[in-house]
Amino acid sequence: MMDDLAYLPVLKLPVLPSRITRIFEPGYVICRDDVLLVLHYVQQKVALEDPLLMDLPKPRLITNFQYFSEAAMLLLGEHTSSYSTQERLRTCLHEVLFGLRGEMQQSSMNYSVS
Repeated sequence: MMDDLAYLPVLKLPVLPSRITRIFEPGYVICRDDVLLVLHYVQQKVALEDPLLMDLPKPRLITNFQYFSEAAMLLLGEHTSSYSTQERLRTCLHEVLFGLRGEMQQSSMNYSVS
């Protein structure tokens, strides 16, 4: 699985706020590459010890990890195109990015998690 991350051409592109914002648009169908992009982005932020991430309280870091794991597990499922799975993926990715979106959070986050 980790080898897959190294060879995805989409991951060689910079993670743009517009690319992440698009994932949270209600009609957008999230694909495998979108999920891998977000998971890889978070993985890089953790590896680089991003200050935004390091400032989060420990319970929130655990919550982020829980949603990171759930998003990864949803990728293993066979039916990621169903509406309920799409909404669950959208929720997981939203929670995974909590605290890391910085300027993106204020300008483009219209998605509410219920």
